[in-house]
Amino acid sequence: MLTWVAAFHCEAKPVIDHYRLKKSHADHPFDLYEGDDCACIVTGQGKLAAAAACAWQGARMAGDGAMAWLNLGIAGAAEAEIGAAFQLDQIIDGDSGQRHYPVVPARGQLPAAACISLARVDDGYHPRHLYDMEASGYFYAATRFSGAELVQSIKVVSDNSAHNVARDRARVSELIAARLPALATEAARLETLVAEVERIQSEPATLPTLCARHRFSRTQQLRLRRLLRYLDLRGVDAAVVERATSSCRDGREALGELEKLCQRDSAAL
Repeated sequence: MLTWVAAFHCEAKPVIDHYRLKKSHADHPFDLYEGDDCACIVTGQGKLAAAAACAWQGARMAGDGAMAWLNLGIAGAAEAEIGAAFQLDQIIDGDSGQRHYPVVPARGQLPAAACISLARVDDGYHPRHLYDMEASGYFYAATRFSGAELVQSIKVVSDNSAHNVARDRARVSELIAARLPALATEAARLETLVAEVERIQSEPATLPTLCARHRFSRTQQLRLRRLLRYLDLRGVDAAVVERATSSCRDGREALGELEKLCQRDSAAL
């Protein structure tokens, strides 16, 4: 599941329209728009609002599989052009000084940038970094539910030292809509990564059969899961695992045979 996170409706609108998300009419503390594979939550302005919304969504979706997050919003920059888009690789809380480091894709479509999250609007600009009001709260809360590689933030420049269109809601929506191809690409990448994480975290198909056949100590069970997960990820057929372990007399012997399988596969790489 991918959750888009935006402070304002004008920021969220291009995503809502593109994915044809429908507003939830349940009694929620935040405006929530949902589709089959993704959702978009409108948090309101500020770090605390963003953190509260992510904590609420994370708790609501707990147990439904891996979660990915994509924070989308506007930011200020001293020299960048209006409409320029950046993927954040560093988020700095302007009040506490705490730094967060999203794991951005090596070959992403957007240039990377650092962003300072402020508690209130400031007319000044950092010479190199972006300014926003939500990213640090968002990242702090979302990474309580997902790994940093699944928590991304993309900012579109709405104001610089020469121009400011941040208060023009229609213009903000236009600027973000113009970046939809790159946004959709990042969303698709995150959804693929979620599927991979879920596959890694899922129980190997051969685990119940082996546990029913032999008794394993707690330590042995952990070792068994690691071995079976490796074989699963390497595409080793369940029938191969069955043949290797069917004549084993106990769990210890079965683990030995699985280790041999893993070693043979590893040597063939």
